[in-house]
Amino acid sequence: MRLATIPGGGRDGTLVVVDAEGGRFALAPRGPRSLRDAIEDWERWEPVLRRAEEDLASDRIPSLPVDSVTFAAPLPRVFEWCEGSTYLPHMERIRGMRGVDLPSDHGFTPAVYQSGGSAFIGHMDPVPLPDATWDLDVEGTIGVVTDDVPIGTDASAAQSRIRLLVLANDLTYRALIPAEYERRVGIYRSKPARSFAPFAVTPDSLGDAWDGRLLSAQVRTSVNGTEIGRPDSAVDCAFDFARLIEQIATTRALAAGSIVGTGTVSNRAAESGYACLAELRAVELAADGGHSTRYLQPGDSFSIEAFIDETSVFGAIRQSVVGK
Repeated sequence: MRLATIPGGGRDGTLVVVDAEGGRFALAPRGPRSLRDAIEDWERWEPVLRRAEEDLASDRIPSLPVDSVTFAAPLPRVFEWCEGSTYLPHMERIRGMRGVDLPSDHGFTPAVYQSGGSAFIGHMDPVPLPDATWDLDVEGTIGVVTDDVPIGTDASAAQSRIRLLVLANDLTYRALIPAEYERRVGIYRSKPARSFAPFAVTPDSLGDAWDGRLLSAQVRTSVNGTEIGRPDSAVDCAFDFARLIEQIATTRALAAGSIVGTGTVSNRAAESGYACLAELRAVELAADGGHSTRYLQPGDSFSIEAFIDETSVFGAIRQSVVGK
């Protein structure tokens, strides 16, 4: 099942059901107002939404073409966004470029952090860059939307707490990160509002590409019309979603509707390319002693889209960068 949010109806938007082909959408008759409402009472609302999905497929309810609207983020705001750096090639390349050592246990314990979740942006919304020297970067990231996760939930139990999967652009102002790391209190100013692909999907709709803990999809990222990579989200991932949730839930619970992200999808094989510009620049620096790729500037555009066997899973993120 594919779900999406259209603007209007309050801060959380209005929930719609999208057909399996991603071509049409409809309101769920007598359904929840928003995806946030649905997630917070999933056992009640999931059957209603699945009936709406069936009715949409059979043309029993009014529908509209997907390309007739611009969607909001599936969840325009959440109580919590947590993210791990689960792809070790990404960590190794980025930190290597900055001359920063990796944690001694980086291959055994996931590094997780909490970040902003109060104001996500949609797949076509412009991305603001108030200062071009901040070095704006894209980061293709897979995420899961959880049900309530109690403190102490282990990896085996965490699987059953995953309700939906999403694709995010975990935007970063690279030039602001070093100063924040020096203060040793985590990053904040360097992470603007994330954008999301339009569709959130249930795990059962992913077939064999979802093993209950990790998604296998090709994440294709392009900048100004040139593809920079298509890494596989199931390759070189040191920690799956169940392990990430276990780590996060060690000391705190997660509220229904929280999103847990993998960090930037990254493969060790150079032919897979990259899901962010910083990794490409790190490889250029190691090979040539300098950078031929720049970070994003006002007027630039980019796209991020995840594919399973040439089928788009979440729809596309297509955005442009704007200045002041």
